[in-house]
Amino acid sequence: MTSQGELGNSYSHKRQDVAMATTGTRMTGGRKQRRHAEAQKQGEKIKEVKNVQASKADVPEYVRQEVESCYRLKMPEDFYHFWKFCEELEPDKPCDALKSSIGLQLVGPYDILSGRYKNTNKSKDINFNLHWRFFYDPPEFQTIITGDSKTQYHMGYFRDIPDQLPVWVGETETQKGCTIYQVGDNIFAAVK
Repeated sequence: MTSQGELGNSYSHKRQDVAMATTGTRMTGGRKQRRHAEAQKQGEKIKEVKNVQASKADVPEYVRQEVESCYRLKMPEDFYHFWKFCEELEPDKPCDALKSSIGLQLVGPYDILSGRYKNTNKSKDINFNLHWRFFYDPPEFQTIITGDSKTQYHMGYFRDIPDQLPVWVGETETQKGCTIYQVGDNIFAAVK
């Protein structure tokens, strides 16, 4: 007569044999490891896509360096493409190009592109890490577009790691709960 423990062991071996037959690997309870590996692969794919610079925006290199030195963050290429798009819409005031049509204004790092903060002593006094940061925004969120001032609607880049490109663009309304919602992988996808 077999004991309960022996039945449990034989059942366990059968499950592992079935797993080896269907997947070719032994089942060892590594679901979390598989999920982590899948998430890591997906993160690498996103990084590859965002690093591809098929068409680099026509923004001078010294301006790019000034933005990156002020914020101490690397900006994705869609940031500069969106600036060029807004320049085409409103050449005199690109930051206000979307204000009359959809009520959005470019802020934050776009202030540097617009020439509002030239590389002077005044710009050195500004803490750009707090520039256009709303009170309830986490440090991972960088505001780039504002909307309704009553609800404090704003959009921004969300970065998991500061020295990497943003993961996605999010939106939040401070007066309506401060929850950040993912709205796109880049600015063009987020601003509809």
